[in-house]
Amino acid sequence: MFPDLSKEGRAFELWSNKATEIQKRLQGTSFQVSNLLEELAPDDDRDQGKDIADYLIKQDWRLFRQEEISEQPQPDPIEQPKVETLKSEKD
Repeated sequence: MFPDLSKEGRAFELWSNKATEIQKRLQGTSFQVSNLLEELAPDDDRDQGKDIADYLIKQDWRLFRQEEISEQPQPDPIEQPKVETLKSEKD
């Protein structure tokens, strides 16, 4: 989870506490609360309460493509199973 930014990291703290609480109630669940924005964001962004989407929409999605797709890939033809005929005992 990526909490919104907030002054003094209150949103991060709240989300972390909620994640811990939910994990205790629902056995087998696990949540990771990222501190990425807390570590890297400037104070102006904290004051504005920015979230991960505010950073992502500024990116050019084309830079994250591994390769250009010039045409749609065609599926492999399905091989038909070979049918063996049973020989009669008279043959």
